[in-house]
Amino acid sequence: MQPTYLISIYLSFLTEIFHQRQQRQRIKSLETEIEGYKKQIAKEEEHNEKLTLVLNKCEVDIATSKKLLDICSRKMEALKTEYSTYTRMLHETEEALNRATTVSLH
Repeated sequence: MQPTYLISIYLSFLTEIFHQRQQRQRIKSLETEIEGYKKQIAKEEEHNEKLTLVLNKCEVDIATSKKLLDICSRKMEALKTEYSTYTRMLHETEEALNRATTVSLH
C-alpha cells in the first residue's frame, strides 16, 4: 500500500469522526432545546389550568349575578305596582276628604 492511500483513508476516518462528533453535539443541543420546550409547555399548561379555574369562577359569578338581578327586577316591579296602588289610594282618599270637607262647609 502506498502512503498516500493510507493518509487518504486516515483523513477519511478523521473526517468521519469529526462529523460524528458534530452530529452528537447537534443531537445534544437539540435534546437540551427539547427539554426546554417541555418545561415551557408544562409551565404554560399550568398557567392555562389556572386561567380555566378563574374563567369557571367568573362564569359562576355571572350566572349568580344574573339570577340576583332577575330577583331584584321582579321585586322592583312588585314594589312599583304596590307604590301605584298606594298612590292611587292616597289620591282617592284626598279626593274623598276634599269632597267631605266641601260638603261639610256647605
